[in-house]
Amino acid sequence: MSLLKAIIIIMLISLASPARADTDLEGHFREKYEFYYLKFKYKDNYFNLNIPGSRFLLLSGGQRSELIRYLSSLYGDVFDVYALIFGHVPEGYKFNVTFGKTSEGHPYNRIYAASKTSNIFPDCLPFDMTRQALTEKQRWIMIHEIAHSLFAIKIGTFEHPKMKAIEEGFIDYISEQAEGMDYSRLRQDIMIKVPPGRLKNMKGLTQLDVEISIFGEGAVINSPRDGSYAGFAHHTFGLEFIKSFISVFGEQALPGFMKRLRKVDRSVSKNDLGTQQIKDILRKMGYTKIQIKEFEDNLHTRLKQYVYNGDVSPHSN
Repeated sequence: MSLLKAIIIIMLISLASPARADTDLEGHFREKYEFYYLKFKYKDNYFNLNIPGSRFLLLSGGQRSELIRYLSSLYGDVFDVYALIFGHVPEGYKFNVTFGKTSEGHPYNRIYAASKTSNIFPDCLPFDMTRQALTEKQRWIMIHEIAHSLFAIKIGTFEHPKMKAIEEGFIDYISEQAEGMDYSRLRQDIMIKVPPGRLKNMKGLTQLDVEISIFGEGAVINSPRDGSYAGFAHHTFGLEFIKSFISVFGEQALPGFMKRLRKVDRSVSKNDLGTQQIKDILRKMGYTKIQIKEFEDNLHTRLKQYVYNGDVSPHSN
């Protein structure tokens, strides 16, 4: 169905479709909302845009159409990048985007494989004190969460901190490709400071192994934790990991690698926080020790350039 048809159908049939009662969706939101729904079909998937009534009723018909066009475009951009990497995009899924301020105070998403449903909670309202459907920051967050949804549909979700940064890096890479921008160059101001001389100790292929080699096990393992995250560099480490991988092994090798990595995510060893598992995967994929060493050297060079700054003390980004 064309985007124009989707807009016409939504405007004629589903324009004002309110929930029957105010709800915080089982505690997902800071307050209870009466949601209005905009529904459309796009790229053989079904979409629901859920908007608090207090905001929905303030939107003009043109803004409602623009919101559909805007989000369809974002999904389409991410779908196109995934199609290039994985060969196809999901079909027959139900993608829900529920606007409103979340109780957690940050955006997140959930995938329900059995019902083929993706729920994204962007922690914002559309056209909130701006003429654009989303601000530049909200747009980036939305693209990132869409990419997370497609990754979870195709690969799953990494649960252990040892691999979580790589998942985030893959998502950020997809987001960069969808946006046509390179965000690593904009992150110099959030480089993690390292005590002088410690960067020469860098070793390993995972965020935790690399950071333990720099800061020591106690500082990393006892760092503030947020769910399945630990250590200091989450997104930034992962993005440089993915870019280093592509520079050595090629983008076409990414799907197979990520699928294999997901299979060992729950396997944890006290003596290995993922580096040996990654090397084993690469060897099974047919890469030589020389190629793996080239990858490790490339990664460390990028990390020293864009992630860890040899200064005085670590801080979380």
